[in-house]
Amino acid sequence: MTEQTFLGHLKSLRIGTHACAIKLIGLDLIKKQPKAYKDFQRLVPELKELREKSDYHKVLINQDEGYMAMQKSDSIKNILTRNFS
Repeated sequence: MTEQTFLGHLKSLRIGTHACAIKLIGLDLIKKQPKAYKDFQRLVPELKELREKSDYHKVLINQDEGYMAMQKSDSIKNILTRNFS
């Protein structure tokens, strides 16, 4: 997808860049692999919650939460690599 195409979607959807990218990835993913789409849709909000907790609320996350965040991130990366490489 070109930058112009993405900006067109961004304008029409009226959401932020991250939300737009996640939505567009989800739309492609559901066509390619519905199971991966479900996993992606579950993992992204879970990772976002941990990230927001530590980045925006200045709350220290414990080692277990840090490990869970890394696992979720790796799982998302693997889903994207398997389906978009």
